[in-house]
Amino acid sequence: MGVGNRKCAAPNGRPSAIIMKFLKQDTKMFCCPRCSYTTPFRAWLRKHSVVHEEDRNFVCKSCSAAFKNLSALNLHRAIHRDPVFKCELCSFACKHKRTLDRHLVVHAHEKKYKCPHCTFRGRREQDVKVHIKCMHSGKPRRKRREEAVAQLLNGLLLSFDREFTIRIVSGPRKAVRLDFKIEMPWGWLCLEVDEMQHSQYPVSYECFRMAAIYSEFNRKHEGASLHIVRYNPDPWRQDNAIVKPTAEERTNMLRAALAFVPDTKFAITYLYYRGGGDSLPDIVDHPDFALKEHVIPQRRIEDMLPMVR
Repeated sequence: MGVGNRKCAAPNGRPSAIIMKFLKQDTKMFCCPRCSYTTPFRAWLRKHSVVHEEDRNFVCKSCSAAFKNLSALNLHRAIHRDPVFKCELCSFACKHKRTLDRHLVVHAHEKKYKCPHCTFRGRREQDVKVHIKCMHSGKPRRKRREEAVAQLLNGLLLSFDREFTIRIVSGPRKAVRLDFKIEMPWGWLCLEVDEMQHSQYPVSYECFRMAAIYSEFNRKHEGASLHIVRYNPDPWRQDNAIVKPTAEERTNMLRAALAFVPDTKFAITYLYYRGGGDSLPDIVDHPDFALKEHVIPQRRIEDMLPMVR
C-alpha cells in the first residue's frame, strides 16, 4: 500500500522528529494515497487509513454513538462516567483532581497575579496572559464571527460602537459588554453575536443582562426604543437535522434586522436560534426566562427581507 516516497509531506507540512530521524537513515516512507499523511511504519499507515473509511463499527453501548476505531470509542466513553471530584462551593464536577484544583482558583478572593503593564490583577496566571494579549499586544483579540459582522456594518456605512461597556449598580457583575451598539433614527439597536446560541451561559444571567442593558439605556435615553438582536452565527441541530444558513442568507437577515423598526420601547429578537421562525425560539420556554413578553419572532424580521434584497 505504501511506497518509498521521501517527498511526501506530513499533515502539517513539516515532518515530525521521528520521521526526520528515519529520513536521515534513508528509510522507506509509507504515504497515504488519499492525503498527505506520511509514516515510516506500515502499521501506522493501516491505522491512519481508517479516517478515510465511512464504516463506523465501534458502537457505544450507553448511547449508540458509533466511531471508526476503538481509540475514539474509548475517549467517548469517558462522558458516561460519573464525575469523581466535586467542588464543595458550587455544582462543578470533573474526573481529574488537577482539573478540580484549577477550578478552585475561581473561588479564591486573592488575585495574586499582576499585569506588568497596568493595574489589572488575576486569580490565575492564564488570566493575566489573556489580558496582556488582548489589551497590550497592539492587536486586540476579537472573535472571527464578530469581525464578519463588523465588516458588514462597515460595508453599509453604519456608525457603531464596538465592545461598549455598561456599568451595573447591582447584580452578579459590575458591568456588561455589548458587541455592537448602533444609534438608529428610532432609538438604539444592540447587536450581540452569540456563538453556539450562548448555550454555555445560564438563562437567568442572560435575562438579567438584557434587563440591565434596557434599564441603563432607558435612564440615559428616556423615550427612545431599544432593540436587542441576539444573532447566532453557528449551525444548529433542529428536528434531527443540521440547519446551516448560507452566508448570503445570514447577510440578508442581518440587513433586515437593521431595517426593522420596533413598535415597542423594548424588543428582543433571536436570529437563527433553535425553534424560531414563525414561533418564538425554544429558549423563551425555559423556566428561568423572564423576558418573554419582549421577544418578537424571527418571522417579523424576515418580513423585511424583500426590502433589503
